[in-house]
Amino acid sequence: MSYGQRIKRIREKKGIKACYVAQRIGMTPGGYNGIEKGRTKLTAEKALQIARVLGVDIREIFFDSEASDSLNRPPDPEPMAG
Repeated sequence: MSYGQRIKRIREKKGIKACYVAQRIGMTPGGYNGIEKGRTKLTAEKALQIARVLGVDIREIFFDSEASDSLNRPPDPEPMAG
């Protein structure tokens, strides 16, 4: 499974809209969609921002982690700085 597929799976499981994630990380919805589809390169900085918005450990974006409990954590409610 690609990192984009993992991000999408986590996001959908948590009931978060793609446009919400895009806005929180400072991307257009189309640019963010490109990450989920594997058309846009994912930087370490964006991966960390996405993980924070989704409320997961960044490792879950890059590695399958079925046993992890962080999918049950709520997303980060605080606005991101910078």
